[in-house]
Amino acid sequence: RHPDPFHPEVPEVAQQAVDSFSQFLELSDYPCSPVRIPYQDGETLPGYLCITSSTNVSPTIIFNEGKDGWAMDGKFVVDDAIQRGYNVLLWDGPGMGQTIRLQGLPFRHDWENVLTPVIDY
Repeated sequence: RHPDPFHPEVPEVAQQAVDSFSQFLELSDYPCSPVRIPYQDGETLPGYLCITSSTNVSPTIIFNEGKDGWAMDGKFVVDDAIQRGYNVLLWDGPGMGQTIRLQGLPFRHDWENVLTPVIDY
């Protein structure tokens, strides 16, 4: 956590974190792929869709961290959910992770307007 969230270094370090997680996904057999969820006014919400290897139709858990969390912080949820046959959609809402640091989207109080496009996705 940077003491000044508006410091010019913040987007650079945030992008390095995203790139590192992307590299992890490319080099491992981890079952997640990056996604961009259509949001509003041409913006998208970043996330990761994690698909179980189960041959059955699997329910999907929609999970997002709170406050300062990042979508990739939800890896612990994916680890257990995949073993139990669930898919998981990890995502950053406005004011979280990538959206605030790389897109400048602040948190908003009417979360139903954020969650609706995520569920529709």
